[in-house]
Amino acid sequence: ETAARRRGFIEQTRIGRFHGIHPALLPQLVHPSRVNDKRITQPLFDMACEIGGDGFVRQQQSILGRADSRPLLVEIEMPTLVIVGRQDRVTPLERAQQMASDIANARLEVIEDSGHMTPLEKPAEVSAAEQALANLPKDEAAARAAWTRAKAAADTKARPLNGMPPHAQVFAGNPDGDAAAKTAFD
Repeated sequence: ETAARRRGFIEQTRIGRFHGIHPALLPQLVHPSRVNDKRITQPLFDMACEIGGDGFVRQQQSILGRADSRPLLVEIEMPTLVIVGRQDRVTPLERAQQMASDIANARLEVIEDSGHMTPLEKPAEVSAAEQALANLPKDEAAARAAWTRAKAAADTKARPLNGMPPHAQVFAGNPDGDAAAKTAFD
């Protein structure tokens, strides 16, 4: 279904019907309370215009043709933060929980009153969650122990990954305590 929708977007764009993000799509991307908030929506419209129709087609083709990397999540050993907006309709909470459960040292951070564009909608909360990861002890063993305690305290009740088309932000901390971001798109 998702692949067919993407192919339809590609076809519509090729016949000249790309006009960036249509306002009707905003409820899929942002929390309902922000659909009319220009501070949140205008950057989305601007990014779509910057990308343009040709860039949009390349993005969709790339997404359609890429390998499924979800099985690789189990190989991540470093402390990892999975961030999701509670009202994210693109990557629902259940999918983010599944992603976090497949990563050994993952912690799920659920941002309240936020949709799919959590970094735009709730930048302070996202930054605080990233900072907590970056502030783990520099010693790898101590960092893993601290992260395991934080993960246990969060009690995400996540389930194993099963057929999830991820598009959640995953922030993985390296042994030096820095936060390096990876994004998996659906």
